[in-house]
Amino acid sequence: MKGRKVMIICTIVIMVSVIFAGCSIFTPKEYKRGTITETGWESEYLNLRFTTPTGYIMVTAEQLDMMTGFDENTDPAQARLVVEMLTTTTNRLPNLHVGVEKNDVKEEEYLETSKSLALNKEDMSYTFPGEVTKLKVAGKTYKQLSSEVTIGDQVILQDLLVRKVDDRMVVITITYDAQTETEKDVLLGAFTKF
Repeated sequence: MKGRKVMIICTIVIMVSVIFAGCSIFTPKEYKRGTITETGWESEYLNLRFTTPTGYIMVTAEQLDMMTGFDENTDPAQARLVVEMLTTTTNRLPNLHVGVEKNDVKEEEYLETSKSLALNKEDMSYTFPGEVTKLKVAGKTYKQLSSEVTIGDQVILQDLLVRKVDDRMVVITITYDAQTETEKDVLLGAFTKF
């Protein structure tokens, strides 16, 4: 009788464990690359829409594919890194791009790795004047890391914003200089929810 009670209790514990394990299984929704439109870019998967501000040019999907080496056989859902969109001015600064990287790291780890890689670049000098902060874009919270990049005698400012969506890291990079710093808010303000 005592053995039977132990067996029943063990069975119940196993059943409850299986139920809770089933609840915690992570099943990401299927990634689908966003679309560049006549007025900007949108991604249902990322719940983001971007309206190209006046004075900016949206790089076409074909141009992005050429820059990243994608061809007609490339499945963005299987790619480790996808450049979703890039907008810039004719002067090339400021510019903003959105990328999606398939990985299993948290935002803080991603930013620390990015920082470490940047500090090891030989052809440019990175400094990070502040700590990681939080910033809301289109109602979603991103972790932000700002940097100053010196290339020769030119100083470029860059903000890296990251947010985890399922098994992918959304990366928004804004690059500007001291003369175009106010444009950063224009670019971030061009995002809305999908």
